[in-house]
Amino acid sequence: AGGGGGDPPPGMCMALRLVPSPKTGLPLVLAAHEGGAVRLWDLRRADKPLVRQQLFAEPAMSLACAERRGRLVAVVGSAEGRLAVLRLDASEGTCTVQREAKTAGGAGLGDATIRPDGRVFATAGWDGKVRVFGLPRGEPLAVLRHHSGAAAAVEFSPCSRLLASAGGATVALWGVFPPREPVQEGVGVKP
Repeated sequence: AGGGGGDPPPGMCMALRLVPSPKTGLPLVLAAHEGGAVRLWDLRRADKPLVRQQLFAEPAMSLACAERRGRLVAVVGSAEGRLAVLRLDASEGTCTVQREAKTAGGAGLGDATIRPDGRVFATAGWDGKVRVFGLPRGEPLAVLRHHSGAAAAVEFSPCSRLLASAGGATVALWGVFPPREPVQEGVGVKP
């Protein structure tokens, strides 16, 4: 898919996610570009993006996307440590920036991930720090320090209990804000 609609070309694609449409279940492609923009595409109509949003003056380097309460939520990180939390509506062609922030020191963000339960997200910073935030507001929750060089990748386990981060030759596993177990009535409880 190209620039679309007479827009200037967004530059090279730096991150890409394939996500199901909350309304149809059909695949959508969300791309972050070196020009600082994000674009959401329906592959059935690849001539024009559904959503185009310029976020940063610097390259958009990391991207995570998930469905949360019937809507797409995306997290985008830049080469200068800027972070944007977005709400995307493919049917309306809209992108709402819910939060913008900048990491301390302006270290770039090489990766982002949203926990499967949709309640928190994490970023991998070029300063070696893994940062954890709440969704949807993007409030900072924790800064995890382990990697001596740049943290290059982050990923939550499917059960939402663990966060893995990688940087250089090291991998770290973190138990961060595990989801609460559902309360089962009648188990071990006496009236």
